[in-house]
Amino acid sequence: MRIPFLRCCWFLLAATALAACGETVLYQPVSFEQVNGRAALFVESTPIAPLPEEMQRAFVDRLEAQLRESPYLGRVLTRAEVRRLLANDRALLLRYGLYGETLSVLGITDRETSVRLAEVGKVELLLMTQVQQMVCDQCETPYNDMVASITVVEAVSGRLLWRVHVRESLLGEDTAGLRETAASLSEAVATEFERFVRPKWHRLRFRHLAPAASA
Repeated sequence: MRIPFLRCCWFLLAATALAACGETVLYQPVSFEQVNGRAALFVESTPIAPLPEEMQRAFVDRLEAQLRESPYLGRVLTRAEVRRLLANDRALLLRYGLYGETLSVLGITDRETSVRLAEVGKVELLLMTQVQQMVCDQCETPYNDMVASITVVEAVSGRLLWRVHVRESLLGEDTAGLRETAASLSEAVATEFERFVRPKWHRLRFRHLAPAASA
């Protein structure tokens, strides 16, 4: 379902935060160990106007493929693979769709659904990617920007582990400009994810050396 721009409260809050905080906003209450090497599945994000829905779908497809190839994640199920897995469980398939809609529009997770998805998919994490267009002609400083995000949820607890929003001004308001901006954002958010989940070797080395030092 396509969500009208003015009905998306979470999106408006995110836009305010981005305008205040700059191009990249990170929410990172955990260390990389809680994501690195863990199995995950992708959830659907809901397209939000005014960015064309087909462009949002293409962005999510591209970023999903990029993240799936990350050497820092375990086994990853795409949205298509999840839908096939749930094909014989219509109730859970419906809940899967509603979970993604609620998370992408309101930023709210449903622990009961995430636990079931973890059990069926044999995963520990839920991943969601999203892209949105922010337009304000009436603001004191008018803008027409695009925002891309990646959200990581711990499936068994429903807890938000990590989220990044990257914002860029449009490189052009025509189709070519929108696509070019989306491609740039895809690389930017994927880079932020890799930077977060990549093992921090100095911390791993300290952890291995600590038992020896206390012996």
